[in-house]
Amino acid sequence: MRFLVLIYILIWGNLRAQKSAIELQFNTHPISFYLNHNKIPTICKDIYLKRISPSDESEILALMDSLFTKNKDTRPFYFLTLTGTMEKADGAYAEPLGMMAKSFVEKNPKEFVNYFIKESLLSEKDFDQWARCVEGEIEIISENNEKTELEKV
Repeated sequence: MRFLVLIYILIWGNLRAQKSAIELQFNTHPISFYLNHNKIPTICKDIYLKRISPSDESEILALMDSLFTKNKDTRPFYFLTLTGTMEKADGAYAEPLGMMAKSFVEKNPKEFVNYFIKESLLSEKDFDQWARCVEGEIEIISENNEKTELEKV
């Protein structure tokens, strides 16, 4: 009987280890790739890991610019991290986030759509957050000029 219990524990432990070895991925890289990447600032990793909340601090606002980096290895992580901040964005942080979101969608529509089609870490709720962010920015830009903006379409 002890032998069976021992085998059970060994098998269960092995299965558990295999499960934890399966790591989340984004854009073909495991999340650990991004978390260990020396060109991604610690503050971005801390936001992703929810160790800190985004605010209007200049370091955090500078991360938004990183979404436009030419480094194709790191850009997806900035996208994923900033997407995770959208739901609770408010105040001084929400305004530049909206501008960044609109700009990203306009400049990188194919990349934007591909993230939502191919990446399992992004949800419909994440897409809705992006839509609200972009919509809010369009609304701000066209305030008191709705008729003119409508005529442009």
